[in-house]
Amino acid sequence: MTTLVLYFADDHLYINCGGEQVSINDNNYEADLQPDGGSTFFLSGNKSWAYSSMGIFSGADRNNYIVQKTCNISMVDAPLYKTARVSPISLKYYGFCLKNDVYIVKLHFAEIAWEVMKNTSSKGKRAFDVEIQGEKKLSNFNIEAEAEGLNKDKTMEYNVSVNDNRLEIHLYWTGKGSISDTIKYYGPLISAISVSPGMIYLFSVFFHFFLLPCGGNVLYRTDNSLESY
Repeated sequence: MTTLVLYFADDHLYINCGGEQVSINDNNYEADLQPDGGSTFFLSGNKSWAYSSMGIFSGADRNNYIVQKTCNISMVDAPLYKTARVSPISLKYYGFCLKNDVYIVKLHFAEIAWEVMKNTSSKGKRAFDVEIQGEKKLSNFNIEAEAEGLNKDKTMEYNVSVNDNRLEIHLYWTGKGSISDTIKYYGPLISAISVSPGMIYLFSVFFHFFLLPCGGNVLYRTDNSLESY
């Protein structure tokens, strides 16, 4: 007996990292409020995305992996930049059951965590690498330098192919940048993620919405083996 297991794919993903659900330009950014960091894997309620975090901060507030900024945030789309998720070593976001296609992936950043540190005698910088689908996109990325200041936004945009219905975005520390008890919230930090189709044709849209489950793959199990066509 053959059992069909159908999954219906999506063609977009929007996450407000560390923040509440918010609508920006008619796009609904999902809330990302899970406070856990350390060694953590969290799956969203709708199972369309997840994050994993690794590392423990060495100073005060060592268990706080969400940073917030309530003032001096005046850029366009400010609600996306009032919060951010941070990790001292490694932070991964996963998108699940995406339609196999080419996407525009935007990573939204703002350095909202270090203003207190800048007002002390300590000096430091945040630097981390970013990979998407295992391909290096950024090396020693410094948000403050790229955005030309604190509390200013910087968006990095990439064309990314999804071939197995899954997207992986990895931000990680590689030994550059500052790690100190006097510096809070060091390591990779991100404010929001947006994933939208790169190119859509009427023919593919028709198939996506009416015919094809999970990007055109029908998964079925025969004799305890999982196959697709």
